[in-house]
Amino acid sequence: MLRPASSLSFIHQPCYIIFEIYPVGKGGSPLNQGCVIIFQNNYRLSILAQKRIVNGKIENDNYSHISYNATMKPFIQPKTPDAYEKIEQQARRQALDLLLGRRSTGLLEEPAPDGEDLDRILDAGLRAPDHGRLRPWRFVLIRGDARTALGECLAEAVRARDPAAPPSLADRYRAWAHRTPLLIAVGAKIRSDRPIPEIEQLLSVGAAAMNMLNAIHLLGYAGIWVTGANSYDARVNAALGFHPPDRLVGFLGVGTSKAATSVERPDRSAHVVEWTGPAQAAVLAKAAS
Repeated sequence: MLRPASSLSFIHQPCYIIFEIYPVGKGGSPLNQGCVIIFQNNYRLSILAQKRIVNGKIENDNYSHISYNATMKPFIQPKTPDAYEKIEQQARRQALDLLLGRRSTGLLEEPAPDGEDLDRILDAGLRAPDHGRLRPWRFVLIRGDARTALGECLAEAVRARDPAAPPSLADRYRAWAHRTPLLIAVGAKIRSDRPIPEIEQLLSVGAAAMNMLNAIHLLGYAGIWVTGANSYDARVNAALGFHPPDRLVGFLGVGTSKAATSVERPDRSAHVVEWTGPAQAAVLAKAAS
């Protein structure tokens, strides 16, 4: 939780508040440095430490489930463009550093985002690239008791696809839907009457799903994108309101990560080449193999 070292009631003009974040109960160097930029009654903030000023004091934020202290180092600086640019650049790099720590996890527990947090996650999905401004994104929220109904829908779909499927498979789908704090069914509203290829409309929806996963991570939650046979099953699609040519592209499972885990990241050089002309075709072909 945030424990400010001093009141900010003395602040009457736009200024920068610089603070350092330390792990609770531990010494050593700060985990990172953040900034809050105050513009009269509004605020801007860095991603790593979201704080806002209310009546001259710092209010808690979406990271309330993370324990830390903040050592305040307030000072007033003039509103110069260079100063703003420096702080902006720092905040953007911090946001990117945080984003690079994202990973998928199905080990989820409460709480799931709701209210303003959920609205911002959904808004991030609506910022995906969109050729032709077709806005093909459709999101169906499934939470509370509706998760049990979805679990039954998935179990029935399994039995309909394969009557010989073991009961344990249907039970596994029921359990998954029931234990996931929030499910977002991500679908595509396909416009067959427009010249934009269907694949581009689907890619836009995929980009929306990734935008939401990134927003979920940046707000301190966790998520996973789940596809598979149920995502493409006509019965499941119809139950969620998707009828051809519209379609479901998968589910986002959302909540709070049960445990911090790490994953080995791919070597950039194994995935990136620089094209210098047609003569390099053989090099590109080898890299793709």
